[in-house]
Amino acid sequence: MAWRDDSIFRNLTLAYPMFSEQVEERNIRDAKGRNWGTDRWGYLRSGERWRYVKFSTGDAAGYEPTTGKLAELLDQVIDSACFAPDKNIAK
Repeated sequence: MAWRDDSIFRNLTLAYPMFSEQVEERNIRDAKGRNWGTDRWGYLRSGERWRYVKFSTGDAAGYEPTTGKLAELLDQVIDSACFAPDKNIAK
């Protein structure tokens, strides 16, 4: 889901990164190379994946830990909002 970044994403910004086995982050850039936001994702010990994207406009998108096909579908939706997808993001 996407909306203004506020306390709704608290677990995605604080708790899940702290308890993840792996956390990665990348800058989102537009076609001209300007910074457009930050994309952060991670994996819990259970194998579940979470993701949090914050755009420079103050809007945010993300999902709580989930597995498999649902995470892949949610990633597709979030990727569509990013101008220059990074091919290195783990799916």
